[in-house]
Amino acid sequence: MYEKPTAPLSIGGVLDDGFKLLRASFMAVLLFAILGSVFNQLPSLPIDETTAPASVVIGFALIALLLFLIGWPWANGALIERMDAIASQRESSLGQASRVGVRRLLPMLGCYILYILAVMGGSILLLIPGIILGVSLILGPYLVIVENLGPVEALRRSHKLVWGDWWRTAIIFTVIVFVLLSLYVLIGLAGVFAGYNAAASGEEVLPLSTIVAAIAVTIIVSAFVIPVLSAFSLSILNDLKLRKEGSDLSERLDALNES
Repeated sequence: MYEKPTAPLSIGGVLDDGFKLLRASFMAVLLFAILGSVFNQLPSLPIDETTAPASVVIGFALIALLLFLIGWPWANGALIERMDAIASQRESSLGQASRVGVRRLLPMLGCYILYILAVMGGSILLLIPGIILGVSLILGPYLVIVENLGPVEALRRSHKLVWGDWWRTAIIFTVIVFVLLSLYVLIGLAGVFAGYNAAASGEEVLPLSTIVAAIAVTIIVSAFVIPVLSAFSLSILNDLKLRKEGSDLSERLDALNES
């Protein structure tokens, strides 16, 4: 059984805790991870633009985008709720987690949009501010669920928690992202190989079966990646809260001793 740490951990300790939480919660959140992956891939579904009327193509794209904007925040919110419940050793069934995802859908969507805009804005001004904001605001969506915050409050809270431990947080996320990117590179190489075979056979475009297979593989991989990112993010969030709350408690005790 997973036990949430009660004291700050080293970088290695946070990574180890993330693995423990992932092992304890993976099967419990797998359904939401798969659904989230499916919703995430809807805008990428192929449609033959050469034979379908323009109105059908546009309508299909709009419906896919709408389902993505609704389904992705819901599934990810439900997943975070269920994983956090396991981390906190409290009850949260699939139905309860799903209802939390529905109730927090708009705040989750708003948080994602504001996060993207903040990072893009920082990157346009200069690359470094975009990187800084990308790390300091990254826990916003998790705080929307874990602490029931609004989008703006969640991003502010994330920035406050990460600030002061920015480099430490960036290092941990870099390790996680590097491992996951290695997996995506292998999949990308497989896609390049499939495209090379299609070109060698004289086909001008990839067969529909190949495209569908690529999307299916992406869904499967994403269904693994999403719980990984969530588990480590929740472990980082808990560690930062312990560090900040411990620091605040120490400051309050020092103030009481001085008085």
